Amino acid sequence: MTMLSHRPARIFSLLAAPLMALSACSPDPVAQASSSPSSRAEPSAAAKAQSAALAKREDALLGWLKQTLDKPTHADVYSAAIGQARGRAAHCPTQQCITRALRRREHRLNFAEGNAGDERRARIPFLPFPHGRFTRAEAGYTGPVRIVPLIDGKAMLVIALSFKGRPSCTLDGVMHRDENKQTWTVSSLEEGLPMLVFTPTGKDSFELSYAEAGHQPHSVDYCTTGTGIDGRYTLGS
Repeated sequence: MTMLSHRPARIFSLLAAPLMALSACSPDPVAQASSSPSSRAEPSAAAKAQSAALAKREDALLGWLKQTLDKPTHADVYSAAIGQARGRAAHCPTQQCITRALRRREHRLNFAEGNAGDERRARIPFLPFPHGRFTRAEAGYTGPVRIVPLIDGKAMLVIALSFKGRPSCTLDGVMHRDENKQTWTVSSLEEGLPMLVFTPTGKDSFELSYAEAGHQPHSVDYCTTGTGIDGRYTLGS
């Protein structure tokens, strides 16, 4: 998919750095363990096979992101997240911990890959829906919207809208749930672009608005057609 280009990609110090700290395992109940090698459980043959199968799916999703995102380097955020998720299982002290870690990886993948109506579709409490083809309220704007869970309550939000077959609006961002539990703040991976607010408005629709009240969209704000990326999005059939 041909995507639009905006400003140079920002340094990922604020959004990706926490994910890229792979040398230290986060204090997560799934994988709290001593640094001693003897405290780490050796995965069973079944767990190794499951991990390898999950890695193939994770790599496929990473490949999709590299091809689809406005800047291929933005996929580093997801790459860091799966690296840390894999590392957590590697530090597990028990087989039960390994099983939980693998289940979490599979759950996130099922969500990211699942379309509405898919029997394998996973539900994640802090995210509204996985992905699909959405139409914006303004006639003619349509395209894929995808939410890719990362770790620790964060996710990537990928939007690629077209107007009459031509790419018009793109968003590569990281979203996290706000304190009110009803909205998500979205930070673009492009330097200087305004923050957005993601508000679910039903099972298969959402509102996207600018975080700064009264912000007037410019041609460099995500879109090139003289409009803003904000508006109501509805999942197509």
